[in-house]
Amino acid sequence: MNTRFFYVVPIIACCVLLMIISMSFSNQKTHSEITVKSDTTAYIALLKQIQKSHDSILQIYNTSTGEKRIVCIENTERYLIETYYKDIIPAWLGTKWEFYGETEMPGDSSIACGHFVVTTLKHLGCRLENAHEMATNYSAYMVNSLCDTSYKVYKGDLLIEIIKKHPDDIWVVGLKNHSALIVKYRGRIRFVHSSYFLPTMVIDESIEDSQTFNGSTIYVAGNLFKGNTLTEKWIKGEEIKYRKKY
Repeated sequence: MNTRFFYVVPIIACCVLLMIISMSFSNQKTHSEITVKSDTTAYIALLKQIQKSHDSILQIYNTSTGEKRIVCIENTERYLIETYYKDIIPAWLGTKWEFYGETEMPGDSSIACGHFVVTTLKHLGCRLENAHEMATNYSAYMVNSLCDTSYKVYKGDLLIEIIKKHPDDIWVVGLKNHSALIVKYRGRIRFVHSSYFLPTMVIDESIEDSQTFNGSTIYVAGNLFKGNTLTEKWIKGEEIKYRKKY
């Protein structure tokens, strides 16, 4: 390139460069707006489909007894794990974290860690008593409201070993200053949360490599679906009571 050109017409060159940058940011904003709108439409369609699936499952549940009802519950456990991890959670990945974030739609505004857990469970179809308080109070209260059995340990490695002994499921966990999900899916264990560490967004990361998980000094956790009464409450549309139990 002939560098003398920039000495002859520096003002023109700067103007052209500024125009290119301006157009670039303008196009990015438009593309972002279109993407969010498209994702929102798809997400709303997903929630409607979950409601339809729930209605079908409820009908099977109400017309079955004994062994057939047990099979219905077990199939529902698998459906909830699959739908939560493979459909709902991916839609939220990349949503911005903020301490007071309470958005109801992925990709729109921001979401705090407790609200991420509670909001996604509501979108799965769980009826939660005092959902806002559950999202903002001690995370141990959340765990003990959602789970029949909870584990309290003081080292992350101990919790991982407990989870490894259980079948695939999604766990809710309260850390010292954080709420999150732990997913055991096809043998792999992932840590899913609205992260206050960079990149400060909803992420799905290796639990062994998670700065947030490994930096805690206390862990209170319980599994959500396998053998947990939350599944049957979801089928019957029962409200899950908020318990202030530590």
